[in-house]
Amino acid sequence: MIKHIFSDMDGTLLDKVGGISATNAQAIYRLNTPFTLVSARAPMEMDFAMDRLQLKDPQIAFNGGLIFEKNESGMNVLSENPIDNGTVETIFKLIKDEFPEISISWYGLEHWYSERNDQGTALESRFTNLLPDIVTQNEFLDSDDTRVFKIMMIIFDEEELQAVGKAILDLNSDLISIQRSGTYYIEVTSNKAVKSTGIQFIMDREGLKKDELVAFGDSQNDIPMFEAVGYPIVMDNAPKNIKELAKYVTLANHDDGISYAINNYLPTIQA
Repeated sequence: MIKHIFSDMDGTLLDKVGGISATNAQAIYRLNTPFTLVSARAPMEMDFAMDRLQLKDPQIAFNGGLIFEKNESGMNVLSENPIDNGTVETIFKLIKDEFPEISISWYGLEHWYSERNDQGTALESRFTNLLPDIVTQNEFLDSDDTRVFKIMMIIFDEEELQAVGKAILDLNSDLISIQRSGTYYIEVTSNKAVKSTGIQFIMDREGLKKDELVAFGDSQNDIPMFEAVGYPIVMDNAPKNIKELAKYVTLANHDDGISYAINNYLPTIQA
């Protein structure tokens, strides 16, 4: 019996314009099964989805870097793994010295920060309907709360993007995880921020077994999540190598793939 469902957001639950269709929402409502979003997004960027789906269960942000519950007073943090502060400073300095023109921003627990508004932050704002708090890196590092859960670089030139990724890899830090999360995006989180880590936390908390779990996803950073559950369900818009990991391949995110899987695959799994 399936006792918990996990789902990526972008390219999976969300449609092409970043919304949740009525069809998907209704299918999730009818489930009456705990449903956890597992996203590279910050909690503030997940908030609309939690409200739309009326989610009260633990949620996983920053690819597993933060596990939290939403409550009336805001957020109850269950587990957190920010990036090591020294590593944050090293990456800030690297980008400022070698790639000063690229768009770099970062996320604390409840805020998105950048030194300036630029083409990159404008792109991210279109996806999230949020604006960054403008602050210098030095001002941020001198503040009372310097926890950074994600550093995000948005780079529109492929050659430069590759160079930035290599420069960060060349730091040889075993304290960080580096992901290319989209055509223009490089994201850095703690090495402990892995989607499977968040799932394991919830499994331990609720006494769940692997074969009682379903996960929906579409991309490379969903692989640890797929490995942590008994029933990985992959969207049709996913690359071929990701589909090869699936127990089932459902319709694309823009074709209500989650609703289709709930209606057509879950009854088979539950049988």
